[in-house]
Order: sequence, then structure tokens, then C-alpha cells
Amino acid sequence: MKKSKKRVTTNWANTTTNVTTTILISRQRLRCIFQDSIFVLSPLSHIFVRLQDWDTKAPSPWIGPAPAWPPYDVEPGKIKKYYLEQGAEFVQLHMVSDPELKKWRQAIGEKAKLHKYHSKKQYASNVNMLILRHLVYQDMLRSETERGMRYEQSIYLREDSVFVPFGNAITPRVLPQEVATLCPSSLDADSCVVSTALCGYQGMYDKMFYANAHGAGVLFGKAHEDFFRAMQFWLSGMKHTGGEKRNLKTELFYEERLGKHRVRIRRGEFERMNMRYIGELRRGIVQNIRNLRERFAF
Repeated sequence: MKKSKKRVTTNWANTTTNVTTTILISRQRLRCIFQDSIFVLSPLSHIFVRLQDWDTKAPSPWIGPAPAWPPYDVEPGKIKKYYLEQGAEFVQLHMVSDPELKKWRQAIGEKAKLHKYHSKKQYASNVNMLILRHLVYQDMLRSETERGMRYEQSIYLREDSVFVPFGNAITPRVLPQEVATLCPSSLDADSCVVSTALCGYQGMYDKMFYANAHGAGVLFGKAHEDFFRAMQFWLSGMKHTGGEKRNLKTELFYEERLGKHRVRIRRGEFERMNMRYIGELRRGIVQNIRNLRERFAF
């Protein structure tokens, strides 16, 4: 694939290369079902990935059966190679160790301590997720400076995302153009974040976002201090729901944070669902979806 020429500069007035949309992916290496998620990428796709190398011997932080490894190699080099083979122009992937995440949690704890009514289990499950999202967004911002890029729009995907058309039309899945087509309107200053209308929890759907530069900055934190302030807001309890326990749901956190910063939320439909391997039964379900994709080319 012939790559476009780029002039590396930190002066925005002289920046010559714009990549309309970039893809951010984060969470657990164990749950990164990359071969089941994205099949075709647009030629100018730039992908940034941050994954926690979770120890499978540690207690499972998830409700229900613990995830199992996918039936393919989830090694960082293989993930990067796969995205490049699907058409991505640039891929950057970093693993995040448990000690590194622990340092971030300690820093957050110094800025905003847990309230006695906080659900510690809910906090432990969600705080690493929020840290990883901030880190992968920071990777994208550094690339803008170092490579002389301007990323005007961002797609954020959790690592367990699969796309299954809900309608009758079966078309090739091409990211990011497909996501832009599925959204109700282009992203401008007044419509900064698009989230799916389907959410089973209080707040907005938080497993996938389509955002412009301003919206992504509010979602993930443009600087570390912005992120720490967001964590203070999250740990402040926001709204009291369900008795004494303070709600630490990230769905509610994102909706209230975007509202606080006057960011408009639009509702779209990404035709996305969660999928993870948890043993032979779920392995068969995922494999069937993969076979259908190959058969009908969607």
C-alpha cells in the first residue's frame, strides 16, 4: 500500500496531513477478540491500542464466568500485524503492566479518596478501564505532535466489540466510514459525541463512542490533570442512586460529565455487541458468527 507523504511538524498552521478518523481500543488483552471484531479498515485508518496484560491466575473482576483466551494468538505483534493486513495505515500498541496501573490508582487516590459508601468492587472493576482509556487517548495526542497529524474525529472501541448488522442489508464492514454512515449526523461543535441509543443501564452507553476532538478531550482527558479532575467528579458520587451506595457506574459518569461541559450527546446505532470467550459453549457461538461473516461478507 502506498502511504501518503507527511511533513512532521508541531506547528498546526503548517500541518499538511489530516487523518479524518482514528480508532482507539483499550482494556484487557485476554478479552481482545480482534480477529472477530474488525475485518476491513479504510486506507487512512490510524489505530491506537492500550491493553492490560491481566494475570489469569488473579481473581476475576467480572460478574459471571471468567473469560477464556480466544482461539488465536493474542500477542501484541500479532494484533498489530492483523490491523495492518486489514488496511490500517498506522498502528501503535502498548501493553500496560499491573504495577503501572497501580501507580495510576495511587495517584487517583491522592487526588480523590473513596467515600465510605462507595462500592469497592465497582470501583476496582471500572477504574482500570478509565485509566486505559485516558492512556490510549494520550497516545493519539502524542502522535498528532510527533507525526504532524490532525485527528479530527475518533472512534473508541472496547476490546470485546463485534459488529452484527441488525437489519436485512448485509454490506461489507468498513471502519471508520461505516461508523460515520451509521451516525445520525456529522460531528460539529454542537454535536460532539455520538453514543448508541441502546443502553441497559442508567446513563449513556459507554462501550463505544464516535467523537470529534473536543468531545474526545472531555471524555478521556486532554491532560493528566484533566483526567484527575474527572476522577474527582466520578468519585464524588455524582447522583445518589439506590440507597446509601454511591453510584460509580461509568455510563452515568460519562453522561453527567459531558453535560457538565455542555457537550451535546447524539444517539446513533453502531450495530455493536459485546462478545467474549468463556469456554466451549461461547467459543462455538463466536465461531458461528465468524462463519456467517465469511459467508455473507459483512
